[in-house]
Amino acid sequence: MVYQRKRRWSTQPTAMIVYPQYEWAFDPSGQPVHISEAGHEGNYVCPVCSNRLIPKLGGVKQHHFAHEQMMLCNPDQVTRTAVGRWIRIQAGMLINRRREVLITWKCPLCKQTHSENLLEDVTQVVENHAHDGLVSDVALLDSQGRVRAAFALKGVDNETLTAYARLSITVIVLSLSHMRYRIRDLESLLSGVVISGGICATQVDAERRGILATVEHLREALTQAVLKPPYAVYGALEEDGELTHVLKLGTQKLWLPPILWQRAVGGLLHTINPALHIISQEWKQPDEATVALYYVTLKGTHAVAARRFPPGQIVYARLDPSVFKVGRMTALSAARSFAEL
Repeated sequence: MVYQRKRRWSTQPTAMIVYPQYEWAFDPSGQPVHISEAGHEGNYVCPVCSNRLIPKLGGVKQHHFAHEQMMLCNPDQVTRTAVGRWIRIQAGMLINRRREVLITWKCPLCKQTHSENLLEDVTQVVENHAHDGLVSDVALLDSQGRVRAAFALKGVDNETLTAYARLSITVIVLSLSHMRYRIRDLESLLSGVVISGGICATQVDAERRGILATVEHLREALTQAVLKPPYAVYGALEEDGELTHVLKLGTQKLWLPPILWQRAVGGLLHTINPALHIISQEWKQPDEATVALYYVTLKGTHAVAARRFPPGQIVYARLDPSVFKVGRMTALSAARSFAEL
């Protein structure tokens, strides 16, 4: 007798492919259109792949665009591309009309609130602009082609934000939640966004008063200070009028709040104990010498030290807890110990 094996058919439902839905499209002229402004007879294309999009404006599902042919463009990228174009067009219109767009942010340098016209001296708006090793989703340029402000339409890490800050470029960071719905105007889009960097009015005022406060000036002053005997300097950071964190080097004054030090000098943070933090940095010089720099924070007070090590000499500074007796130490005495190795 011959037995036949029966074929078993699966009763599991076949997985259905769920195609993405989109809220933005381009019209034939390249203008971004939100689904809330779309019409049944409109001709629309995808901002990413340029294939045709069909507006779905029924009475059951939420209104959306869908590809006429099967495509799987990333919905977030479609949104960012369309909104980037929208920002470029809207900002350009406001510039032509000589309209102002006021932005306000809490300055990380001086802890004060600053306000400025986002479009001040801006003559051109460019999408996906590469500059100074950065790429801005939308960049606002002045007549010299310099970036005055930038829009970031996706996540921005701290390193990138610091790079923008060093260039005194205002960065406006937009989350997807700001771009999901119909945008009325540029002012409403900017409501509640994260604004970073930009020109600090306190920093500008300090420079006008003769206090060094830009990245370039601070780097130059700290390097020059150790080029002659005793090849080392140190000092406490004190108040000078409304400014705090001011270092006196002979006849010069340097403004060195922690964030500005990080931008100008950088370095490695050493947490000696909860009360004592030290940031150390080494700058190699053209003659093979090394300038070692230290930023000391102890119980809310601050001091700075810099020392030049000649070519061939190893930079030496002990940064382990056993060296520091915090109970008898000040930020100034800690800085002096680095300058007098």
